[in-house]
Amino acid sequence: MSRIYQGIYQITLCAPTGSGQSPIQTLADDIISVFDLGTTLSDSIIRCTIVSVPTLFAGITHCTTYSLPLSMRYRAQRM
Repeated sequence: MSRIYQGIYQITLCAPTGSGQSPIQTLADDIISVFDLGTTLSDSIIRCTIVSVPTLFAGITHCTTYSLPLSMRYRAQRM
């Protein structure tokens, strides 16, 4: 019997405050295009599939950094 793992993978992109949002937004767009809905990654032990469209949340400005949270749901199982 194969065990199934499900969860949320979150990436928080950070840049210095005042450096502009364009570079960090471009990076987020690149990550979203690589981990699109249905993307499957596997090796000889586990297979992981992205089961939701990656979601980009509102940016957060701190004293010295600008953070941009990005998350996606996954489902993984042992092969």
